[in-house]
Amino acid sequence: MKPETWIPPAPEIRSLRALVRRVDSLIDMRSQEKNRISTAHESVIVLIKEHIIYLDQEIEKIRNQIDDLIKRNPHLKQRRNCWILFRTW
Repeated sequence: MKPETWIPPAPEIRSLRALVRRVDSLIDMRSQEKNRISTAHESVIVLIKEHIIYLDQEIEKIRNQIDDLIKRNPHLKQRRNCWILFRTW
């Protein structure tokens, strides 16, 4: 067998993947915290809500970084535009 030569992804693709993975992790954490509110003792509900606010801020910050990365890279921008067009069909 002769497998195709592996070509590592471009640095901007690696950055984008890392940022998307991080957002996904934070969204999962936020869901876990929201689920905890219904069973948590009243003494920690405020702390959980504060953590949810923090997670929301981090998610927004990273989403902005993703948008900036895409806007700065023509290849990513083109792929994003194609994806948006595809989703609207």
